[in-house]
Amino acid sequence: MSALTVGVVGRTGRGDYGHDLDLAFRGVAGTAVVAVADEDAAGRRRAAARTGAANAYDDYREMLERESLDIVVVAPRWVDCHEEMVLAAIGSGAHVLCEKPFVRTLTEADRVLAAARRAGVRIAVAHQARAFPIVGQVQELLDSGVLGQLRCVHAVGKSDRRGGGDDLALLGPHLFDLMSAFAGEAAWLHAHVTANGSDIGRGDIHEGEDGAGPVAGDAVFSYIAYHGGAAGRYDSSVLFTQPGGSYLSLMLHCTEGIISMRSIGDRSVYRYPQPVIFPGDHSALPAAPAPSPTAPASSLTWERIVPADPAPPDVPILAHGNRLLAEDLVAAIRDGREPLCSGSDAAATLELVMAIYAAQRTGTRVSLPLRDRHHPLAVWGGDGVPEGAH
Repeated sequence: MSALTVGVVGRTGRGDYGHDLDLAFRGVAGTAVVAVADEDAAGRRRAAARTGAANAYDDYREMLERESLDIVVVAPRWVDCHEEMVLAAIGSGAHVLCEKPFVRTLTEADRVLAAARRAGVRIAVAHQARAFPIVGQVQELLDSGVLGQLRCVHAVGKSDRRGGGDDLALLGPHLFDLMSAFAGEAAWLHAHVTANGSDIGRGDIHEGEDGAGPVAGDAVFSYIAYHGGAAGRYDSSVLFTQPGGSYLSLMLHCTEGIISMRSIGDRSVYRYPQPVIFPGDHSALPAAPAPSPTAPASSLTWERIVPADPAPPDVPILAHGNRLLAEDLVAAIRDGREPLCSGSDAAATLELVMAIYAAQRTGTRVSLPLRDRHHPLAVWGGDGVPEGAH
């Protein structure tokens, strides 16, 4: 079979090439990056040099018309252009790898997914954590029964200066995708969103960073019920303002232990042999089961889960995840299956973001999927529901 041709779309200065997504297919067997598009001349030259693409365009539409592309990478980190670019790629008959967040609203997601179904193309979204083999290792532990029953998946946002609404919109999808990977499909949700300690109101709604659409609040606390019986929590608030730090994490609370996943990589995944963590004197606790053949049965310590296929230490973790997603998309195209993190999976994470605001707006428990596909903050804000935006 001939190599799959790949085109890359970026926007220097307006979302750039998020997390080196332009390099996702570099060196991937059975593919060739042949073209890039960027409206910025200097950025276009850099992208062509980085990717090795022979052809460069200032308009991605021209690239789609002139090139015969099998895959298009929609790389800008900013979300405001994603629907337009993905729909254009689908219209050309190409499969898509799209930077996260997928799109801004459920109406946009519905249009994109319907177009992909009609065209018979696949969409993968850059939720890199889903591609790491460590996720499969944790799932094997859950399936084996050694951890007992999964009771709660607790996610904490990055909680930097963007804590609350921006954190929810931009990084929440990473965590929601992992939560669904372990807990399954969400059934309902309720939430509490505040600004300066008070419930958000119309005056707190503003345009989010990176073109993500309307956001609100500096603290988000939510409870999710999953059809499989597990509960979920997502929390984000402003816990520090200095650059460089992150509380982005996920914990799986089971009846026989806890799994902790720091950030979204594969280098900080740990197991604790009790369902509850107690500091200090452990003498009144039952003996913990040995987490490994060499550990004493009374050990109440965190044991690192070593990745069976770790990311190379000299490769940025997100770049490694992009490579894994690119390889999986190629396999999905050739096997006629959905990618590891498909457009539908990404839409489900977006639905949880929208459901949090819907629950806060109505003060009620919100059932999923949402019937109203408009952005809850756009309606709440009183600006109507402009077609194509909300």
